[in-house]
Amino acid sequence: MHLRSLPRLAMAFAMAVSGLAAADLDLKRVTPVAGDTPVPIQDFLRRNVLDEPVLNPSGSHLAFIIADPDERSYGAVVDLKTNELEVFRILDDLSRINTVRWLNDQRLLAFGYGLFTQDVGHMSDAYALLRGTSAYLIGVPRKDRTRPLFWVGSAAEAGVNDTGPTRIDSALNMGMTLKARELPYYSESQEINRRHILTTFPRIEEATGAARYIADKDGELAYAIGGRDGFDKFYRFADGKWQPCPRVDLDAYFFIGAGNEQDQIVVCPRARTGKPLPLQFMNAVTGELGAVLVQDKAYDASTASLYRDRQTGVIVGATYQRSGAHTVWFDANYKAVQKLLEASFSGLQVRIIDNNEPGNLFVVATYSDRQPTAYHWVDIVNHRAGLVKQSRPWIDPARMQAMNVMKYQTRDGRSLDAYVTLPAGASRSN
Repeated sequence: MHLRSLPRLAMAFAMAVSGLAAADLDLKRVTPVAGDTPVPIQDFLRRNVLDEPVLNPSGSHLAFIIADPDERSYGAVVDLKTNELEVFRILDDLSRINTVRWLNDQRLLAFGYGLFTQDVGHMSDAYALLRGTSAYLIGVPRKDRTRPLFWVGSAAEAGVNDTGPTRIDSALNMGMTLKARELPYYSESQEINRRHILTTFPRIEEATGAARYIADKDGELAYAIGGRDGFDKFYRFADGKWQPCPRVDLDAYFFIGAGNEQDQIVVCPRARTGKPLPLQFMNAVTGELGAVLVQDKAYDASTASLYRDRQTGVIVGATYQRSGAHTVWFDANYKAVQKLLEASFSGLQVRIIDNNEPGNLFVVATYSDRQPTAYHWVDIVNHRAGLVKQSRPWIDPARMQAMNVMKYQTRDGRSLDAYVTLPAGASRSN
C-alpha cells in the first residue's frame, strides 16, 4: 500500500494547537526536546493533543477532540478531501467539549457540561440542546438519527430531574450558540432543556441512584442495569416498561453489551473453570448461554469492548487486553482489512478505531512500546492513506526504551503480566 502524508492537515493541527496554547512555554512545546536534553517528566503526563477521532457515515469528514496546554478541550472537524479544518469551542470558563459523535453526515453532537450540536460548515453557529447538566449518550436510532437517546443528569437549577432515558430533538435551534461568553440565566437554561426534550421514558422505579441504560444494535432503548441496596439487577425494555431479567445474574456474569438479536446480550462469566474467561451470547429472558465469541488460550475476555459494523450494527469484532490490546474479528472482510493494515504499518501495533458505512475508509491507531499513538486514515479501495496526527508529538520514539512483558504466577495459580522498562544503559544484570 502506498502511504502519503497530509502536510496541510498536520500544519493546520499544529496551528490550531499553538493558537489555543497558554503562556507556559514548556506546555506550549509540541516538538521533542533536543537530544542532549533530558526528557521532562511533564512530557509523559501531558494530555494528548488529539483524541477520539470518528468518521461521519460517508467518510467525507473526520471529527475529534483537541486539547490546549491549559487542559481545555475543543472539538474539530476536517474535510478529508480538501483538508479544511473547523474548530469549535465553548467560550465560557466552565464548559469543555469532551466527546464528539456524528448524528448523520452533516450534524455533529458535542458533549461537555451540557449538550451542543452543529452542522459541517457552520461550526461557529453551534447551538445548545441542554445546558447546566451532564448528558450521557445511550444510542442514535438508525430510523431517526436526529433524535438521539440520552440519560440526562439531575440539575434542579437547570430544570432537569433524573426521570429516565430521554429523546432529544437536535433540529430545534433556540438561538443559544457557543459564541456566548456567559452561561444563560437559570430560567433560560430551563427553557432550552424543556424545549429540546421530546420524550422521557420511564425510569426503573425500584432502583435507587442512577441507572445505566443500553441501546440495541439499532440504537433503540433495550436494556438497563439498576442498583438497590448495593445489588445490581438487569432489566429489558419491553411493552413500554422495564421488566426484570432474573436469569441474568450480574454476580455471576460481566455484562459486555447488546447482541445482534432481540433479547440477546453478550456476557463474560465471572467463575473460573480452569480456562480463561470466554465471551459469549446469552438470552436475557431465559438466561440460556449461546455461541462463544472469544475463548483465548491465556487471557480473560472480561475487558472486551464490541466493534459493530457501521451500516448494520452487527457485532463484527471484540477488543480485549492481552499483553496489549488485541482484536478478534468475526467477519472475514474486517479480518482481511486488519491483515492489510498490519502489513502496511510493519513493526507497529495497529488497531481499527472507526470506519465509514460503505466500508472503504478506516481510521486506525498505530503505536508501540516506544511510540505514542498516532492516528491515520486509510482508503483501502483507492490504496491511499495519510497521517491525521501524532497524539503526543513531543515524544521522540528514538529516545524511548523498550518495554518488556514478564509473566509471574500468583499464590492462587493465576498468571499475570508485569511491564518493565529499564533505564538507558541498564540491563538485567546491573
